[in-house]
Amino acid sequence: WVCLRDGWWELPRFAAARVPGVLRAVSPGDDGGALRRDCEQLTERAQAIAAEERALVGEAADLAPELRAVAARSSARQLTEALLRFLLARGAGIAAEPLDIAKSSQWAQSASGASVETLGQVVIFMRWAAFEDQLCAAVEAVPSLKFIGVLRDALQADGEGEDEEAAERARCVARWQTSGLPNICARLRRREAKALPVAVALLELGTVETRSQIAIAMTGDDGTEAVNWAPRLVTAGVMPLLAITVSADKSE
Repeated sequence: WVCLRDGWWELPRFAAARVPGVLRAVSPGDDGGALRRDCEQLTERAQAIAAEERALVGEAADLAPELRAVAARSSARQLTEALLRFLLARGAGIAAEPLDIAKSSQWAQSASGASVETLGQVVIFMRWAAFEDQLCAAVEAVPSLKFIGVLRDALQADGEGEDEEAAERARCVARWQTSGLPNICARLRRREAKALPVAVALLELGTVETRSQIAIAMTGDDGTEAVNWAPRLVTAGVMPLLAITVSADKSE
């Protein structure tokens, strides 16, 4: 899945952010609301000082523009850190919750810390991550028929349709056929029946390379006992698809 791992700071894509003290200290265990609390406390303190000034001299300096600027910059940073924490958690194999990102996005929107386009891209990213999580979960446990239907639709879509979410799922599945294929094939070689629903969809609708690798993993002899494996393949409706795939491979 999409994630960041140890050494992420040295990746070329983060070259522009390599400023001392900027972002590098972010870790999965950080408190995502600290910046907002700091800004709220700063605003409360400024209001208290203004009240004291008005009581003493009858007027007070207007710090509202400066406070809004601080809030905007802080909300942008908090959203960035929330995204990094999410990616780092996934890279560490930790189930990452999107709540921190949702709250940070709301603050960035209200504080004008991020553009509408940027916030829209965050929404797209979170949908992508959620679908990716569903894909990974579908290999580890028998998925629902509803999800298999969604997966089949994504495999048949072109990634450029008018339905934005369907196009996103199509692009996610296209990428996942490369990144997730070794995991599925390894499970099939271990004869894990729970991997069959996703494998069958990939065998029917995946890329040529995906179908070939799935077929090999399903039928190849890896030296392990495959008790009742053939009947399970028959029950899953795999045999006609295997025959088509093997025939196509031979013709090539």
